[in-house]
Amino acid sequence: MKHKIIAPLLACIALLCGCNKNNSLTSGTTSIIGEESRGAQQFADFVGEYPENPISVLTLSEDEIRQAINAQSNFSCTENLWVNIPESASVYEFNTYGVHVPQFDYPAAQYKKDFEALFSYLFPGREIDPNCLKYSKYLGYDYEKQDYIFDEGYVRDNEKLPDGVNFIYDGDVYLETNSEIGVGSGLVNKGEAAKIAFNDAPDTLSYFEPGDYFESVGIYSPQSEKSFPLLDGEMRICDAVAFFEDYVNNAPISTGLQRNIRTRVYNVEVLKVNDKYGYYFTTVAEFRGVGYEPVIYGTVSEYSYDPTRGEAFMIRRGDIDYIHCFYGSEWTFDVKPRGEIVPVETAIKNISGKLTAAVTFDVISIEFVYVRQFVKDEQGHINIDTYEAKITPAWRITAGNSNDNHTYMCYVDAVDGDNFRFYTTPGIVSFSRSAEDA
Repeated sequence: MKHKIIAPLLACIALLCGCNKNNSLTSGTTSIIGEESRGAQQFADFVGEYPENPISVLTLSEDEIRQAINAQSNFSCTENLWVNIPESASVYEFNTYGVHVPQFDYPAAQYKKDFEALFSYLFPGREIDPNCLKYSKYLGYDYEKQDYIFDEGYVRDNEKLPDGVNFIYDGDVYLETNSEIGVGSGLVNKGEAAKIAFNDAPDTLSYFEPGDYFESVGIYSPQSEKSFPLLDGEMRICDAVAFFEDYVNNAPISTGLQRNIRTRVYNVEVLKVNDKYGYYFTTVAEFRGVGYEPVIYGTVSEYSYDPTRGEAFMIRRGDIDYIHCFYGSEWTFDVKPRGEIVPVETAIKNISGKLTAAVTFDVISIEFVYVRQFVKDEQGHINIDTYEAKITPAWRITAGNSNDNHTYMCYVDAVDGDNFRFYTTPGIVSFSRSAEDA
């Protein structure tokens, strides 16, 4: 199945940035939840005994940021500069493990209850057809056969399932949890957009991705007030984002751990659906008010994939038709709060100073993000059992270069303003954020 098998992906670019949100998160201990505490959680239930040290991150107004950018000889602000910086936050450096069901020997019977609760939340009023319910357990990678090994079959055919399984419902709706549910995995497809794309019911909903079948109209920030007619009426993009984030962050996706991260919309691509439209969200994880960098860059081997971003598709105002990746639980350790960071104006100067003075770069966005660097073995492979990673805060500037028609993503570490690096992608991205923009 497309999202179950860990496969090589081309590094993809999610260029535009999310909204500024400061979330009040509940403190607690990241631990396995007792039986009495399981069930749907509100995203106010974020936990983690993380030492708090809130600092001011947004130290300049948008006008002052524009002035600081335009003061650089090789920078010029675009009209719709997007500033994606929280006003204040506790800023951390930390390491993470992905939370996998097998790591906790999570009982199959309990995980099935969790799956049923999620199914009821996503498909209210619908009964689970036993002829459509499958299980799968990842057993490892066979280096001789160069293939992944799974124990899988129909749930109905097994009196007792192995612990640490995944569940897949493959019928006229689709739900796959994967063992990493809550970390950045899982797939939901309610089928309406797929039926429109195929003019009928497709054989399986597991391979459908909206971006492959519908025409793109443009990319917008999550706070855009632009409105498009969905299948059941007009809705502003910002209202659609608010609906989706509330919907996905309240889904009961527990695999035995309390939540400490949430799903956040990074940008919105508007797709044409016949004579109407749909909102295609790019999503990332957010840790205590700061969003993760949405992409890993560079060569991706067959032993790695990109668990840093997801997607969702909305074609009706009161529902979400497609979701790929939930975020909810990551095992964090060595969490160190940063008492101070370099201010945004220093980041602007440092990035500008590292780029050629012979080109004027049109600055599209400036962001404060968490960057995830996966720990690799001697062969350069990511550990697909743990996805151990180092998380650090960074300043990011996205800018267009009209000379080579490329978009540049430029970074410096937020703790000292050093470690400049940049990545490029062909074409120059632009986006709108106001109701007046076309």
